[in-house]
Amino acid sequence: MQRAVWIVILVLMIVVVAVLAANRREFLPERSPFERGWRVAQQAGCFSCHALPGGAGAVNPKLAREGGLDAVRATVPSFFAERYEPETLRQWILNGVSDAKKASESYMESRERKALKMPAYATRLDRDEIDQLMVYISIMARREAAVGAGDGLPPGERLARRFACFDCHGELGQGGVANPGSFKGYIPGFFGWDFGILTDHGDRESLRQWLADGMSQSFLNRGFLGLRPVALFTERQAIKMPAYGEFLSDQELDQLIDYTLALQSMGPLDLAGFAAYRERYGAPVRAEPAPAEDSPAVAVADAGLSFLADVKPILETYCVDCHGPKRQKSGYRMDSREVAFLGGEIAEFLERPVISPGAPDDSLLVVFAEAQEEDEENDIYPMPPLKRRQRPSAEQIAVLRRWIAEGASWPEGATLSLPEKP
Repeated sequence: MQRAVWIVILVLMIVVVAVLAANRREFLPERSPFERGWRVAQQAGCFSCHALPGGAGAVNPKLAREGGLDAVRATVPSFFAERYEPETLRQWILNGVSDAKKASESYMESRERKALKMPAYATRLDRDEIDQLMVYISIMARREAAVGAGDGLPPGERLARRFACFDCHGELGQGGVANPGSFKGYIPGFFGWDFGILTDHGDRESLRQWLADGMSQSFLNRGFLGLRPVALFTERQAIKMPAYGEFLSDQELDQLIDYTLALQSMGPLDLAGFAAYRERYGAPVRAEPAPAEDSPAVAVADAGLSFLADVKPILETYCVDCHGPKRQKSGYRMDSREVAFLGGEIAEFLERPVISPGAPDDSLLVVFAEAQEEDEENDIYPMPPLKRRQRPSAEQIAVLRRWIAEGASWPEGATLSLPEKP
């Protein structure tokens, strides 16, 4: 009799283990590479130096070039604000510096004078952890780039950000947000088994009910495993799905449903998945803020713009002395149209044009003219240098911005001359 009891107990234990193993997805939260990357970033100490979203990085004093106690205060940049290509980002994580920066003597010399230096994680993180960290950084960088983009985002993503969907379901629906009292203790992302259970495996009508009413009736009536009613858990959980029916038009509901289902089809985003997402939806485009009525940009817009009368004098006053026929600092010359658009050593190193017709924010001419202090970490330098007494005014920079925005036209044969010295 005793042996029979033990056999029954053993059989029951085997059955329970088999059921749990077969249905582990019913009880365990689903993790995406994005969420795992966030945990890697925490464990690797990334946030001790780099800023969390919306925060300021650690202060990183740097000794003056001549040495001594005179230190330049700077902050470690947020890696969410950078636009690293995957291979460059991998180099930073593995080696503490990218290959391009390592080849720059000026950067490496500047790096040695800093108190904080990026550590190398090649022997501290395995390949999967590095890939997960890259996914986390890349997706969060898109979030930073999307701030202020508004209509510069695809409709579905714009609506998801407008109604803070990602604050609960994880950035780009990648999950990872805790929800005390819920069945699995978290809010599912837009992928996997849990999302399928909640939405009848991506049924449009079920999704519409979730968005409009805050609950899908078919999910409420079915429950987990067909046995456990869900009403108890939806009442106990701390965070409940809001009802957006009164705040979304039918067209917006369809756009948000299409976008959510597209994320579901991509699954939890790994590096290849995020590359496919960027290919499909492009990069966020920030809208230029409307200038104030008395701003230099408005004053410039009110008048006609002429390269010879308006742009040429500015370039001759501030640029040709260092980038003209006599001197070509950083290998850049700009006294004629043929050479001005070629760029120089800094443009080649940063992989950004000096003059990008139609895109003033991407043009180093504008970036350097607007810079107010040196940022050697990102190779940004005020031009003309700060030691020069005269720098372009806000009105003159507005002229350069408008000139580039309108296509950077440069009449055939027009050349820049060195300013006459008094």
